Amino acid sequence: MEIYGLRKMSCERTEFRAKVLVVDDEPDLLELLVDELRDAGYDVEMASSGNQAISRLARTNVDVVISDVRMPDGSGVDLLEQIQRRGDGRPKLIFATGYSDRKIVELLDKGAEAVFLKPLDLDALRKVVASLVTPKDENWLRGKERVTCDFPAHFFSIDQNGSDARVVNLSLSGAFFEVPFVELLPADGGRVEFKIFSPPSRTLRVSGSGIVRWRRLEAGGNQPLGFGLQFVFLGPESRQALSLLINEVRTKSQVAGQNQ
Repeated sequence: MEIYGLRKMSCERTEFRAKVLVVDDEPDLLELLVDELRDAGYDVEMASSGNQAISRLARTNVDVVISDVRMPDGSGVDLLEQIQRRGDGRPKLIFATGYSDRKIVELLDKGAEAVFLKPLDLDALRKVVASLVTPKDENWLRGKERVTCDFPAHFFSIDQNGSDARVVNLSLSGAFFEVPFVELLPADGGRVEFKIFSPPSRTLRVSGSGIVRWRRLEAGGNQPLGFGLQFVFLGPESRQALSLLINEVRTKSQVAGQNQ
């Protein structure tokens, strides 16, 4: 996520003590992240290099790693590759980097769950960490800011051509995309590029990329066929537009309720 500015991380408590390992060679940032994550209810460990983090992971189980990319004595990419050699899909890794020499898409393709550019948006980071340690079905239900909507959208993934869709649920951290045919569903865990438009003019409002966290393979009742997408990259303009879009939907819903 390309976010500028620094915001205070809210202190919502997690329901269990998930463990997070923070890896960075900047002592001030390392201390800040550790303090904020502990305030949010996590069990937090720290390391100042990729190799030190690998040693930590050999001794303890960790749910999520937040790591810088460029560090002496073992980079964040080295750390990610070592995690992937374990073969069990754990822990999940988030990159937090102040450098643009590695493209965000490249880091996501290597297996990172999300990429944050420094200075960090701590509130957005906390939301991504919470989503990674929460079962995906439960995580979707817990989204307090989620609104029901109906926006035209377009998405495409690496393994298929682009497809039209409709966004029927939307939050600051993700969306549910309804598709007409099961053949159009992207792969579970796959990366998807997307655009969300405003009807009826199809004005582009939000664009970015995300990871498919779950899929509904059959429609039934009020449950449409589609997939839940966790946002992992939104430009600053899209993030602002997303907030406005959610507020617009919420305001229209409130007005409609008052007129009934």
